[in-house]
Amino acid sequence: MATPVTTVFILPLKAGESLSEEAGSAGEIWSDVLSTLKGLLGCKGVAWGLQEDKERAMTLVDWTSREALERATTELQALQNRLSKIRSGPLVMFSVELDYNQKPPSSVLAKTSSPVTEVILHYFESPVGQDQREQISTDAATFVQNVYAEVPTIHSFASGWQLDGEAGVAHQSISDGGATMFIKLVGWPSAEEHGKVRDTKSFQKQLPNLKQGAKVGEMKLVKFVQA
Repeated sequence: MATPVTTVFILPLKAGESLSEEAGSAGEIWSDVLSTLKGLLGCKGVAWGLQEDKERAMTLVDWTSREALERATTELQALQNRLSKIRSGPLVMFSVELDYNQKPPSSVLAKTSSPVTEVILHYFESPVGQDQREQISTDAATFVQNVYAEVPTIHSFASGWQLDGEAGVAHQSISDGGATMFIKLVGWPSAEEHGKVRDTKSFQKQLPNLKQGAKVGEMKLVKFVQA
C-alpha cells in the first residue's frame, strides 16, 4: 500500500498583500493556484492559512503517494513561477511523511477539533542519519504526550521528516546543501489556550525535547481551512 505524503509550501507575502479573491490580482492568482493543486492527479486535499503575523501563507498538499507527487513536478514548478508574482522572498517547499498515529489521535486540521494549529519547523544541517531521525521523532512525541498528560487541551499531533532525496531547504544559517526539515503540527482549541500552556511549568520542563540538534527553529500559529 502506498504511503501518503504531504507537501508544505510557505509563501512570504508582500507587505499589505491580501489573498482574498476580492482583493485583486494576488487573490486571483492564489485562488487559481489552489484550484490547480486540487485538480492534480493524486492530490487528496489542500489546506492553507495565514500565519498569525500575516507575513506568510502556509499550504499543506496531501498526496496519495510520493509517486503521485513526483508525477506533478512539472505542474508544481509552473505554480511556483506563478507565485513569484505575489511573494516577497523565496518560496519554502518540502515534502514529508506525516505520522498521525501519535497521541492524541485526532485530525490536526479538522476545524471542529483543532481550530488553531501550532506549526513547529526545525532546520537540521544535512544529512540527518536514520538513528537521529528516529530519536528526534520519539522525543517530539514524548514531549506532546507528557504535556498532554497534564494539560489535556491539545487536540492532535503529527510530525514528519523531509523525504530522503529531496533538495535541502535554503536558509542563511545553514551551510551549502540546505537544511533537512522536521515539522510538527499540534492542534489547539484556541490561540489563547496555546498561550496558557506555554507558560506552564510542565511545558517549560519538556521544552528541551523539542530542540535536539536543530540549527534553526520556528513556531507559528495557523488557522488552516480546506481549499
